[in-house]
Amino acid sequence: MTQEMMKVESAKRPWYTKKRYMALGVGGVSVLSAGCLDGALGLLLSLLLAFMGANPLPDFGQTGEVEFTLLSQNTIDETGVDDSDSSTDAEEGKVNPDVEYIIEVDSPAGTTATIESVDVKEANGEGTFTVLMDSSGSMEGSFSAGVCDTCPHDPDRKRVEAARIIAKEVLGRSPSSRMAMMDWGEQDGTPFAGVRTLTDYTSDASELVDGATKTSSLGATYVYDALMDILSLMDSDIAETFNTRPIDKGIIVMTDGEDTHSVATLNDVIEKAKGLEIPVHVVGLGPAGEKFNELFQGTESNKDIIQDLRRLASETGGFYASVDNAAELEELANFIAIGMTGGYTSTIVKLDPVPPSGTIVKGTIFVKDPDSGEKVEPGEPWDFVAP
Repeated sequence: MTQEMMKVESAKRPWYTKKRYMALGVGGVSVLSAGCLDGALGLLLSLLLAFMGANPLPDFGQTGEVEFTLLSQNTIDETGVDDSDSSTDAEEGKVNPDVEYIIEVDSPAGTTATIESVDVKEANGEGTFTVLMDSSGSMEGSFSAGVCDTCPHDPDRKRVEAARIIAKEVLGRSPSSRMAMMDWGEQDGTPFAGVRTLTDYTSDASELVDGATKTSSLGATYVYDALMDILSLMDSDIAETFNTRPIDKGIIVMTDGEDTHSVATLNDVIEKAKGLEIPVHVVGLGPAGEKFNELFQGTESNKDIIQDLRRLASETGGFYASVDNAAELEELANFIAIGMTGGYTSTIVKLDPVPPSGTIVKGTIFVKDPDSGEKVEPGEPWDFVAP
């Protein structure tokens, strides 16, 4: 399929969920009616609400602050009428800055949630992105007892399909954007410290889709060295392609574990990413996923892994999201593509009293009705383990 054909197919597909509500392991999505628009077209403007993750901030133990990453974007319901109204089209697919939320805590009992700030991260409509896949051996390999009892964490290569979805959907919605596919791990029995380029920066979705399939599953975890390489490569591509005009930027990392072999440190990556203003978004699965201890009953400790990945995301301006298993990566990939091209909302919430370390914190987030101030049902469930 040619690049132009892929873009047409992406444009034809409804990019929001048509069900009124569907719960997902990585969060959820609701399509909420916001009433009919004026005029002869009679299109129905709705709100796509998707909860992507709750990320306790690094000083959570002292402040009780949690960052909620949410998609709150306008959609246009298909009604079979002419949709050529440019004023309506201009609103479709963009983050809605006027949405307000109500956040409730279900457990531990007696905990209250107060919204402290809302940061609307609007999209510029074009940008440079990198999808970085973990190709270490734990993704698809099995190991002897005691080495990695829960491996493999992605035996069906769901991260590959997720990367393909991100490429097709981002470039389908933002054709002037650029993206690269990269990984780290081992090739032909030889580890590569740093990053391997599967597809260099391009606006050709078909090249990116093909490149994603080249990822392997061997070797150790070099996430920090890989990110240091990518930050330099992205900075060069941005300077050459977009000069100084404002664009969207971001690295999407899919990984199942902590760095084991890098020369670079977490602090090195954070400092460089902040200096270049390139957010690092982290998608965790296996030991890097929020639910790992609960699902695998503590066969491996993932507390430090998640804390480091959360810090990487929050301090660089990105988000941390996790899946219970690799099969959920494809759903999350669609949300990521929507957020990269249309924007998303970062909401800082303070919990009081601060839940003790190791506590499973659960609750529900609702959209606030702008007229009544009441919560709009259904809400989206959220949970995390207190660091």
